[in-house]
Amino acid sequence: MTLSPGTRLGPYEILGLLGAGGMGEVYRARDGRLHREVAIKVLPEAVAGDPELLARFERESHVLAALNHPHIAAIHGVEQADGVRALVLELVPGETLAERIAAGPIPVDEALAIAHQIADALEAAHARGIVHRDLKPANVKITPEGVVKVLDFGLAKALSADSASPDATSSPTLTAQATQAGVVMGTAAYMSPEQARGKPVDKRSDVWSFGAVLYEMLTGRRCFEGETVSDVLAAVLREDPDWSRLPPETPGGVKLLLRRCLERDPRQRLRDLGDAWLVVDAAAAPGPAPPTPRARRGLPLGLAAAAIAVALAAGFLAARRLATPRATPAATAVHSVVPLPAGTRLTGWASPVLAISRDGRSLAFVAEKEGERGMLWIDRLDTGEARMVPDSSSAEGPFFSPDGQWVGFATNVSGGEANGTGAIRKFSLATGLTQVVARIPDYYGASWGDDGSIVVAPSTTEGLWRVPADGGSPDTSLESVLWKGKPARRALQWPQRISPELVLLCQEGDTPWGGAALLDVGTRKLEALAPDVSFARYTADGHLLLVRPDRTLMAAPFDHARRRLTGPPVAILKDVANGGNGASALAVSDGGTLVYATGFIRGSAIEQNQLGRMDQKGSIELLPFAADAFGIPTPSPDGRSLAVVTFDGSVWIYDLIRQVRSRLPLAGRRSQGPSVVWSPDGSAVAYSASAEGEAGWSVCRQRADGGGPPEEIVAPGDEKYPLAWTPDGRSLVATQYGRTPGLILASVDRSAPTRRIVDGNVSGASLSPDGRWLAYAYRDTEGWHSVVDSIDGGGPRVVLAAGARDPRWSSDGRFVYCWRDDRLLRVPVSTAGRPSPSAPEELFRAPSLRGYAVDPDGKGFYVVVQPPDAGIVRELHLVTNWFTELERLSPAGRE
Repeated sequence: MTLSPGTRLGPYEILGLLGAGGMGEVYRARDGRLHREVAIKVLPEAVAGDPELLARFERESHVLAALNHPHIAAIHGVEQADGVRALVLELVPGETLAERIAAGPIPVDEALAIAHQIADALEAAHARGIVHRDLKPANVKITPEGVVKVLDFGLAKALSADSASPDATSSPTLTAQATQAGVVMGTAAYMSPEQARGKPVDKRSDVWSFGAVLYEMLTGRRCFEGETVSDVLAAVLREDPDWSRLPPETPGGVKLLLRRCLERDPRQRLRDLGDAWLVVDAAAAPGPAPPTPRARRGLPLGLAAAAIAVALAAGFLAARRLATPRATPAATAVHSVVPLPAGTRLTGWASPVLAISRDGRSLAFVAEKEGERGMLWIDRLDTGEARMVPDSSSAEGPFFSPDGQWVGFATNVSGGEANGTGAIRKFSLATGLTQVVARIPDYYGASWGDDGSIVVAPSTTEGLWRVPADGGSPDTSLESVLWKGKPARRALQWPQRISPELVLLCQEGDTPWGGAALLDVGTRKLEALAPDVSFARYTADGHLLLVRPDRTLMAAPFDHARRRLTGPPVAILKDVANGGNGASALAVSDGGTLVYATGFIRGSAIEQNQLGRMDQKGSIELLPFAADAFGIPTPSPDGRSLAVVTFDGSVWIYDLIRQVRSRLPLAGRRSQGPSVVWSPDGSAVAYSASAEGEAGWSVCRQRADGGGPPEEIVAPGDEKYPLAWTPDGRSLVATQYGRTPGLILASVDRSAPTRRIVDGNVSGASLSPDGRWLAYAYRDTEGWHSVVDSIDGGGPRVVLAAGARDPRWSSDGRFVYCWRDDRLLRVPVSTAGRPSPSAPEELFRAPSLRGYAVDPDGKGFYVVVQPPDAGIVRELHLVTNWFTELERLSPAGRE
């Protein structure tokens, strides 16, 4: 059945045909719920009309959907609508391996890198008892970043009759149904002999196919050829491959591996792809069959082949060995993928989440398991040892000592919420012990200098600290650095000590992300280098790496002596992951090993946030608006509109009835902070804003219909957010950060001076409907707590829920909702006299929630959520000899 563009299949809108084959037609489609593109594979009519075969397909697809591997294209689900049965698959960009081979043989090192990733996918599937059965170049995609994805895992079995049948036509790739649908002859060329005979198959059949695919990558020719399918099958059953076609530079161990994979007798064939490159190592070892002189001398090729060979044998272990800095500067860059430890994902919020030692031998990153806090991991790339650092729960921002023997990191900090126990720690790779270096209020990166001190960005308001690496009080002589001479402090973050006198960093500025700057430690002079940069790093070969807000990595040659760029920035990579506040998952060793992640990182995938409505049981209905980097949604008093800021500096009004949105004209300002609040009559909103030339943030109000300019309520100064409008419409409650944190009460018409009503570290205030009681989160030495207090701050504070944040009053004033450990709590509160709360009631758990507001109707909540698969980074990209590639793209010394 052919589907035309615009056809809807459940929530999916067909965009166009991608291809067709024996296993059905494949379409590009748009997922209307998660706002992403997917591939839709419509099943052949012969399958969809056969109840027994369809039931088998359903069972097999459930097994296949459980595969979760960076080199296996995912199955998202099964969809049925209007008599059409289809698979919903991950849409993988890039060309197929068949298309790549059509351009000619693939160089040996590149072919082995691709083979490594294919083998990783097969080994993972085999471990779960799943056999591919139809591995061929057309079922392998290579993304523009060089990541390999194997397609159609096990679908041949799912779409065929019983594979144990002795009838040759029932072989999974040559079923009668598939032949009638037009199976290409190429499928037969990769079938194992037992598969061609229609006998039962196991993972050794995939080993044969793997060998046939690797042979074709190296030679540009199919291993078994013929004019007809029968001729090809005859060659598979009786003829030997033409080994003379292999390129002369093919290592002897690789030739032996191909022979072991292409053994006709499955009992003599290599049994497991996990053992594949043990064969290569054995062939290269001293003994009766030494490697050829060329293989011994060919350093770039031999090193790459050996490293990737070990990767096939040990996966994660060997992929890390690629980083060992043994290759010469002239060697070819080698790209590979390093999977994270099983069951973990990269995580982080407001600091870089990975680092590499100067010598390129060690890698540090922060990863978490589902439901747990992030831990620091250390990988020794030279030995393959990987270990989790004890006492590193809630780790952030690792950085290495110059000799690579220590790893510094922060704990108990997260986007300005240090819970009173934030600290810089250091971990010894030699002893396995962790020590506290200094206490800090917050953390925005650090760098360990050759002089034995650590430069730390301890918060967004306190400049930089210089901390002795052996512990002690911080030297805050860098703390009073001014940005362009202005009196207000500006955020200085992600520092990198590039010489004794120079620190590279990023600064907050008048553009959304500020830019890269250079700090002279002696003169405390701050020089701007490049605008609109969220993250910057200096490389030992003389380049500046500059990450733009759209996560594009730029590079420019940099003259260290003259402190200036000597060439324009050029684009190097796209989609570099960030860990929040623009801190990128990117690091480079002095020897030219690059490690980075792509996509979003758990905790910072804000661009994928979606608006929704949640009921009292936790069920979420997404609203029909595109995903964006939303702050906290706030419903209008009549419940017909939502006001929400986005992190590009905009304020939006969403009309829930007409399902449209409009942006308020901010007259040259950009919004700051996560919140916007409505006036009691719904005619206006208030928000934080900054303007070019202003020192600090102001609080503004503006008509909700956009009919007038912003009016300043609170003059520019310390960082502050409006949180609640008093019921009489005359005042605003706002939180203030900086050196005098607390809550303030500001007169909307400025007829009365702004006054402080609560002192201390507070956030998330909400007023009771009668305007008498203020619920807010307060931090003491034991952490954050939701409390209730009088509007004038007269106290005493009454604790609503220990360890809870983000309190919100219900519209009837009977309850306060608050958030603790991914769980929404409801606290009954009596306000007759002094507030008297009852024990908190847990309503539900919602780990995807990123912000919420109580609906005025009292029946539910408006929420910001992240899709379940947002921010899931389970692998790192590794490039050795990267400076060769960097110099080609961005030559040094240009003016």
